[in-house]
Order: sequence, then C-alpha cells, then structure tokens
Amino acid sequence: MDNLLFNKYEVVRKIGQGGMSEVFLVRNINLGNFWAVKVINKANGERFGLLTEPHILKELNHPAIPKVVDIEEDGKSFYIIEEFIDGEQLNTFREQNADMKEELILDFVIQLCEVLEYLHSHKPYPIIYKDLKPENILVTKDNKLKLIDFGIAQTELRKESVSLGTKGYASPEQYRVEDVDERSDIYSLGMTLFYLVTGIHGKYVKDDLPSIHGFSKELIGIIHKCTRAVPQERYQDIKKLKKEFLRIYKREKTHSIQTTRPIIIGVMGTQQRVGATHMAITIGTYLSKKGFKVLIKEHHESEDFLLFQSSHSSKIKEYNTFQVQKIDFMPYELEFKFSRLATLEYKFIVLDLGSFNISKINDLFFTDIKLIVSGGKAWETNHLEKVLFHLKDEESINYIFNFIDYKLYKEIIKGMGKLTCYKSGYNPNPFELTEVVKASLDEMFKEYLPYKKSFYRGLLKQFKK
Repeated sequence: MDNLLFNKYEVVRKIGQGGMSEVFLVRNINLGNFWAVKVINKANGERFGLLTEPHILKELNHPAIPKVVDIEEDGKSFYIIEEFIDGEQLNTFREQNADMKEELILDFVIQLCEVLEYLHSHKPYPIIYKDLKPENILVTKDNKLKLIDFGIAQTELRKESVSLGTKGYASPEQYRVEDVDERSDIYSLGMTLFYLVTGIHGKYVKDDLPSIHGFSKELIGIIHKCTRAVPQERYQDIKKLKKEFLRIYKREKTHSIQTTRPIIIGVMGTQQRVGATHMAITIGTYLSKKGFKVLIKEHHESEDFLLFQSSHSSKIKEYNTFQVQKIDFMPYELEFKFSRLATLEYKFIVLDLGSFNISKINDLFFTDIKLIVSGGKAWETNHLEKVLFHLKDEESINYIFNFIDYKLYKEIIKGMGKLTCYKSGYNPNPFELTEVVKASLDEMFKEYLPYKKSFYRGLLKQFKK
C-alpha cells in the first residue's frame, strides 16, 4: 500500500487484519488528526458479499459505532475512513481481567443490547449484525464498548445467499445458510456472554454448554435461553433481553451500594408547590416503617425544615439533625458537601431537591434512585415539558404524578414513551401511609428491599404504567 492515500491520508501503521480486509492507522496531513482506514478488497468482497459494509456504515449514527467520515475507492479496493478508537479487543480485556464481576459483565452486555436494539430498529429495514464476537468489540479506557467490522452485516433488503460468521458465535441457522433475523444476533450475544463469564471461546464448545459457576442463576439462565439451537426458543427481541439484564444489573448494583454506603434517593419537583417535600417525607416514612434508619436532607434554599423542627420542639442532634417520628431530618446548609453523605450511618438518605432548576441536574444524577414529582393539570404540564427537554429520555428517572385522577394519568403517560411513571395515591399526612401509597412504593422500591407478597400487589395494576 502507498504511504499516502488519496493525497491526504498518511499511513502510520497497520492496526488490524481480517480474512477479507486490513485496517490502518492514518493521519490527515492537512488537519493532523488520526483516523482508521479499513481496506476491503473488491474481488473478495464481491465474492463473499462484503461490499454492503460501506453502504450500511454511512447510514449509522450511534455512540457505540465508529463514525464514518469518508468512503473512497480505486480499481481494487474500498477504503472506509472512520473514527479511530483507542481501545483493546474484548477478548484481550477478558484475558487481562479474569475475575470480572457480574456487575461489570452486565454493564457490557447491556451496552451491546443497546447498539443491537439500534441496528434492529433501523429504518426502513432492520440491520442484522451477524458477526458478534469478542474480537469485533473494542473496550475503551472508560469501559465503553464499540462495535466494529460490519463486513457481513445485512439489511432485510439485502439478504445474501452466502452466510458467513465465526465458529462458536454464529447461530446454527447461519451455518445452514438460511435467512437470519434478530434472533441470530441474540444467539451470538449469548455466546459472547458465555465467554465473558467462563473465558472459554465458543469454538471450543461442542454441543451443550459446559456448567457455569460463580454467577447468579438468572444470568446463567439467560445464557442458556439465548443460545438455544431453535430460534423460536430464544428471546424473540433484544428489548426483552435488555430488560432482563437491567433487572439483574439493578439488583447487583444495589447489593454493591448496600455494602459500602447509604442508598441516596433524589426527589425533585417540576415546579414549586407540586409536592416534592411531601413526597420526600412520605418515602422516608415508608422506609422507616420497614425498619431502616433514614435521613431526609433538605438540599435547596429553604427554611421549611427549621420551621418544622421548631413546631415539633425537636432538639438538634449531631450532624445538625433533628428527629420526628423516628426519622432524622437535616435542614438546608449553604456549604454542604455531597461527599459527607457517604460517611453518614444511614441505610437510606432522601434528598429533597426542591423544584427543578438546570443547576440541580448534576445533584439529581448523583443519587442512586431519581424521582421527579409532577402535576398533570393543563397549567402544570408546561413545567413537565421543560424538565423532559433538559433530561431528554433518561430512563433511570422515575416520574410520580400528584393530584390527578386515573383517567388524566393514563392520558399523560401516553406521551411519556419508555419512561417509568407512577400515579401517587391520595395521602394528606406523609407520616400516615394509605394502603394504595404503600403498594405503589412497594413497586417503586422492589429492587432495593426484601419483597413480601401481599394482597396489595393487585392494586399496582391501577398505578404502574
């Protein structure tokens, strides 16, 4: 290969080699920045159906997929100029981190689910990746995954007669040269997950998967279901699979938090007087009645807690706290540092963040459980729209709707997409919880508390989206 490509890219070194292509690190001689160039031989590409890659990549825009900035060609080859990723292959990462924790593995597979969900939802035709394996996944220094090598990816429009893949990771239907769909990628994801938990490459697995030890039964069960030989017996779409991973991940993360520091709950209202403080005390009461030591911290400029303390004639104790109904309260402090929260001896800390303000977004994201309290009446929804605009579609946030009936609640949540929503029950005294409120809080905190069956579960259907 020439040292200068198309009079603007200086070849620095080869950084990758595949069966049908080569990858080089290049420098733009005009701008001085670095890019990766993938060179696909046209003869081999046409023979094995690899020439769709340039056409597919230029349509994609996702943080886990390297951005393509240019596509060139000459008589022999295609040249895909794309973002250079400073990372290492997932198999190399696994070899260097043999004791990967379940929480990190779940983080990785959730990232893979997200990029596969993006590909499978591509319009007008889904994109099936078909070659998911550790060697095609890069891990950056901050543990973000990047999916590379779309050489055999296909759209529903371009179904190839030659079906390629990697032994041990490609689905059985790929070996049979059958039409494949999203479930083929789910199989490959399952085998990649199997490799992460065992360190055993798929090519060494003959028939049934070897026994897996040291991980949760739920995760092991997911691996077996993903890798069923019959597509109809696997997860049928990536969204359902991601939901399962998220459920286990949340539990693992909670266990990690519980062994190190308090669980911090952030409560913020979309506007003033919408009930954020009332909800914070309601949650504190709920957790206290479960037997946990709870602190409610006023974290917005207000004298409400001081007035509350005075009205109850409660004495100020250590850490500038006072107690009402076995719950500790801490009034607003101008110079309060968040790092102090981790040192306090509480199981749960509820942060009353007041009404929404752009400057408070970082405080909300500091918390482990994020709650936005909103009204739903015509003169209140503009405040909700402002919050949604700034928080985008952040799925880790829970939205609680106050002072509305069930009919209006159902209308509102139609526009909330995938966001988690709850309808707050009528509860005028935050220290005395109604059964409906208890049921909705049971659902909200089920991943953080030991769960007990009760007849209140039936009530949740009325309030959970």
